[in-house]
Amino acid sequence: MATKAQSRLNELEKKREEVEIAESAVVDRAGNRKSREEQLKDLDMQLQNIRTYLEHSQLQVKFYQCKRDNRPSPFEMFIQQTKTSLDGTVYIERVHYNKSLNDAEKYLINKFLGNRQVVAKIQTLGFWPNRNRSPVIHLPKGLKLDVEEFGTFGNLSKVLERVENLLEHPNRPLARLETVSMKLEEFQHSIAQNAQVLVLSHLFAMENTSLYLTLTNKKIVISYDERASPAEYIELVTGIMDTKGTLGTLCYEIHVAKEEKAEAVLSAIGERFENAQVGERLITIPLSGVMQLKVSYMPNPDDHGYTWRIRMEVVQNHDN
Repeated sequence: MATKAQSRLNELEKKREEVEIAESAVVDRAGNRKSREEQLKDLDMQLQNIRTYLEHSQLQVKFYQCKRDNRPSPFEMFIQQTKTSLDGTVYIERVHYNKSLNDAEKYLINKFLGNRQVVAKIQTLGFWPNRNRSPVIHLPKGLKLDVEEFGTFGNLSKVLERVENLLEHPNRPLARLETVSMKLEEFQHSIAQNAQVLVLSHLFAMENTSLYLTLTNKKIVISYDERASPAEYIELVTGIMDTKGTLGTLCYEIHVAKEEKAEAVLSAIGERFENAQVGERLITIPLSGVMQLKVSYMPNPDDHGYTWRIRMEVVQNHDN
């Protein structure tokens, strides 16, 4: 890897020299026309990243060589903690990195969260197990957190059973809950059922429409769809009309990569339902009583490569 990185570094340095002497805009590999200044900025960023990678690789090699040869390390290792107070004062603490990763993690967590006089307010709390790390997290005894949003990987129900003891307000609905779970039994916990926004993350297709229709959250986000056909979207629309058209305000949101996909979905829905009212980026389907289903698409501000979102929303028909 280091050899490839060095070759890439040489290639970028040569490219930078060529761009630097260019007198006008240049065209990059993707065919985009960029100014000389924009191209130099991009190249400098790539060069910095590769140089940092090579520097870290060299340090790792030295460390393992010393360990192999039973020689003292040529440098000292520290864990650094930096805190900034409300008045802008910066506090820096360093401790020798001479313990196991678990011990160091326990020390830092206790430093951040232990012995607090007031409950810590947490905007977003996430437990995302790493296959190369122990799933055990050492938390201070009696710790309570005021959490607004939560995210996790794995068995959602089991995680929530453990997290519930940490919450200062376990009965207050989370503003947002993110999970990769796809089994109905994992959503039976009251915290999952009451979350205002439920995000089903890392999904490549709408393979479980029955699950989506069973969930009772006010807003359900399918963080991205890659393979689902317009017919599967029609199945979801039909399910909403049959089972949830009288429940009041409800919203599904599916993130997609291309506007063409969103256009194809709305076009298919408009053709499928005879009473659909078709507008620009919007389809309205009357439901029973004073309810209607609005299907629309718009740019996705969250992006992450999925720049469009399709929204299905049950709302009141104010025209009646």
